[in-house]
Amino acid sequence: MRFRSTLERRNTVTITSNSAPCTKRRITLRTPGYVDGVSVELPVVVVTGASPGKKLVVVATQHGREVNGPAAVYRALQNLNPEEMTGEIIFFPVANPPCIRMQVQDFPMDRNRALKTGPEHNPMNLNRQWPGDPDGSLPQRIAHAIWNAGLQDADCVLDLHCWGATTTALAWGQQEAEPFVTAFGFPWFQVHDRKAAQPGMLESACAEQGIPCVVCEMTPQNVVAPEMVEHGRRGILNLASHLGILPGSPEHPHPRYQIDQGTAISAVQRLVSSMTATCQSGSGFHAAANPLPPTHESYFDPSMLKMKW
Repeated sequence: MRFRSTLERRNTVTITSNSAPCTKRRITLRTPGYVDGVSVELPVVVVTGASPGKKLVVVATQHGREVNGPAAVYRALQNLNPEEMTGEIIFFPVANPPCIRMQVQDFPMDRNRALKTGPEHNPMNLNRQWPGDPDGSLPQRIAHAIWNAGLQDADCVLDLHCWGATTTALAWGQQEAEPFVTAFGFPWFQVHDRKAAQPGMLESACAEQGIPCVVCEMTPQNVVAPEMVEHGRRGILNLASHLGILPGSPEHPHPRYQIDQGTAISAVQRLVSSMTATCQSGSGFHAAANPLPPTHESYFDPSMLKMKW
């Protein structure tokens, strides 16, 4: 099924009220007002099934060097047939367009990332500004536009990120979201309590509203890694199946390893991959972890922005 040929541009707080059954729609969502002369248009794709049902929201590219997320969204969209769906999936494939154009994590510059992580110390970090402020900074206005357009009544939110190449890829969620984290099917996952999340993060805002949120940090940054993209694509479809939006059950073709909350998650991949199946109980892993080495398909090129969402 093809996308509708015309783009809709909206400043309103909801983007789904006019969704016809069995459609894929491309929408451009604008942030409220201007900050220092800057306003942002956000690409949105709404896939509506044949009948009403649950809503899944997928957010990618909160930070500009995290390009495996939008690639996974692009692949997942190719697998979705609205006629086979019940409910709705809303994609925000590029949540921070200025950052991905500049290939920086935060707009207008990376700042204070090695210091404290609270929102007051990271005013440019979009993932410390949720649920946003319509009269605040540009990141706060982006968060507000996305939150009010589709997140606040979601049945599940998937937040796709990318860590650096020396960090083990990981998916996680809070205890209330454990069934969704498990269904997502990422090879390495973690379930933690609410204290582990920083204020202003998307998962924290979702938790305050009782919305299950799955966070996935793929690897690496600035590089499209086919293995990570495939994990992300399958994870999106798995969550849709878990919610009943897609028929069937989640697919888990790879072994999965749960990492205890108290275990450091910034270990270098080569150290983790050296572990064997004889990993002792209580060592931090519930089974041996053997991350797939990323096969670098290509370094990120801004032409990726030309994807027809």
